[in-house]
Amino acid sequence: MDNLSAVLLLLTILALIFGLWTTLIVATRMRKLAQFNAQHESTTTDEKQRLAISAYGFDRPLMIAIVCWIFIAVRCVQWFMS
Repeated sequence: MDNLSAVLLLLTILALIFGLWTTLIVATRMRKLAQFNAQHESTTTDEKQRLAISAYGFDRPLMIAIVCWIFIAVRCVQWFMS
């Protein structure tokens, strides 16, 4: 196994770990956001959105998860094609 293959294997394992971790974070925050929306039905939409984003913002973990899963998918395609 040459150095490039070892580095790509390490990156794939790290992407899998971070992908799973951030996916769990996003799923947990989305569940909490749904509970928050159910509890605060009487607030205005703008106020609810501001509170929800400040409390349960999941945009950054979602972006990390997407990048990790795309990297894993590309590596799987490369592995099957070789």
